[in-house]
Formats: sequence, structure tokens, C-alpha cells
Amino acid sequence: MDRLKSEGSNESAILLSLLVRDGDTDEQLMTQAQAQLVNYSVAQQDDRKLLQSLADLWVWRGNESQAIETFRRIVQNRPNDAVALNNLAMLLADAPNGTQEAMQCIDRAIALIGPNPSLLDSKAYVLLRSKKPNDAIALLNSLRSKSDSPSVRFHLYQAYMQSNANDLAQEILPTIDTKTLRKIPLTQADQQELEKLEKFLSPAP
Repeated sequence: MDRLKSEGSNESAILLSLLVRDGDTDEQLMTQAQAQLVNYSVAQQDDRKLLQSLADLWVWRGNESQAIETFRRIVQNRPNDAVALNNLAMLLADAPNGTQEAMQCIDRAIALIGPNPSLLDSKAYVLLRSKKPNDAIALLNSLRSKSDSPSVRFHLYQAYMQSNANDLAQEILPTIDTKTLRKIPLTQADQQELEKLEKFLSPAP
């Protein structure tokens, strides 16, 4: 660990960021990873792996505006990078006046690699943030026959709640795996919704 902190290379910066994402919340480690990644991203502006690690770290630390800027850099260098387009869409969906651009990004990603279940789940999320719960519900229910993931169920629950379909929301509620959701990357908005859900599901004292 000490060697990673003192070693000056883009590889060590990426490894530090991975340690942070895996749950090492030591403030010195986070600050070191951030500083190294920023420095090397300036020097190596087209290093996709480096920029991805930096964007992931910004997301983990709750700095979504910096994450958006970093994913924009990736897309600028690689316009056909479906993963970066997907990640950018998810973040833009929560940004002020960002839902229209978010939909453009996720539609581009789907056009590039086809109707991947993960991308369709992301599109449903953009629809949710665009206040179009009925469109999200239709997409997610269609998706469940192919990929009934914890994220899909979680977003479907949110869509039901947003559309005031409370009975359907309560029906799917017991099937939501909150522990698995805690282990996957979530936007700040999804994290807030998950915290509300966990409080609701926690037994009364």
C-alpha cells in the first residue's frame, strides 16, 4: 500500500482508485488516488483506462459534475464508446436540464451495440428522470423476460411509485435485493432512493 501511494505512475493511480472503489475509504488513499489520476489524465489525455478510473472515482466521491466532464472527454476521443456513452447518459439524467442529452447518449449507445439489457435498463432510468414513468414501466417489464436483474426491479419499483401504481410497487417490493444493489455502482439519485427503501424495509425498533 505504501509503495502504491508513493509510486508515481498511471498504473499505480488506477490501482489506488480500484482500492477506493472496493471499499477502502481511507481519506489519504482517496486523496492520493484523486491527485495521481488528475495529474496523469492531464498528461495522457487519450488514455481511456485512466480517464475511466478517474470518472469512477469522481462518481464514488459524489462529484458527478467532474464525472460528467471526464466521460465527455472519453466520448470526445472515442465517439463510438458505448460504455462511456451509457455512463454519461446515467449522469446527465440527474443533471439540471440534462435529460434530453442523456437520451441522445443512451440511444447512440444502443444503436452502436444493440439492445443490450444493461443499456435498456439505463434508458429506463433516463425515462424515469425525465418524468416518463409509464414509458419506463413498459420498457422494464419487457426487459424482465430477458434480464430480471436487481437494478431492473429497483427501477421498476421507482417507476410504479412515480406513476402512483402503489399496489404494483408493493407487489415487486419484496423481490428487490438491496444487498446486491449496494455492491454495484449507483447514481446519487439511486443511492438516495435505495436509502429510503432500506429505511422502509428495516424492522421497527
